[in-house]
Amino acid sequence: MPRKLVYSPEYVNSSRYKNSVRVYSPEWCEKIRESHRNASPERRARWAEIVTEHNETKWAEIAERTHKVCSTCKVVKPMEDFAKNKASADGRNTVCKKCRVEYDRIRYETRGDEVRDRVKRWRTANPARANAADAAKIKKRKNATPPWLSTDQWSEIVEFYELAARRTRETGVEHHVDHIVPIAGKNVCGLNVPWNLQVLTARENMRKHAKFIEE
Repeated sequence: MPRKLVYSPEYVNSSRYKNSVRVYSPEWCEKIRESHRNASPERRARWAEIVTEHNETKWAEIAERTHKVCSTCKVVKPMEDFAKNKASADGRNTVCKKCRVEYDRIRYETRGDEVRDRVKRWRTANPARANAADAAKIKKRKNATPPWLSTDQWSEIVEFYELAARRTRETGVEHHVDHIVPIAGKNVCGLNVPWNLQVLTARENMRKHAKFIEE
């Protein structure tokens, strides 16, 4: 359901609001399209040049940005403090990493049970797709496990999973066994070996996803 915008009486009565309503009205848009259709080829070419020049200037300004304002905390921060986003004009999110982490933490605390129930219902309703996803995960782990592992090294891998289960029972917080260098990473892939394993909480593991975070 789309969010309903509520404007203050001062804004509704302002010339800015009236001009925006006029510019985006169907009648005004049709008027602009009609004038463009009736314009001469030379005038259309000139309009195209103006639009191209404007866009090039705008993209050049965006490419030179070193700082931007976070849309949540309203603080000016370096571009490195924002996660990458290919869909954005400047290639970065509008929310800084710190605010995003806080948002994810609150969302996990308030809606964690709801999300888990939704996932459980989906797996129950789509057993074939769930089994396919589990099989793909097992296959990736199997392919990433080298055949030269010794018996002691296999025992160390089992100990990591036992540790995760024990911490889950003791703390009441779900823990996962995570691959430090993900076995299906985008830029680098690791192995399923004991020195590439660590125990993290489920929230930390899901936030990390399949990314390799260098120290």
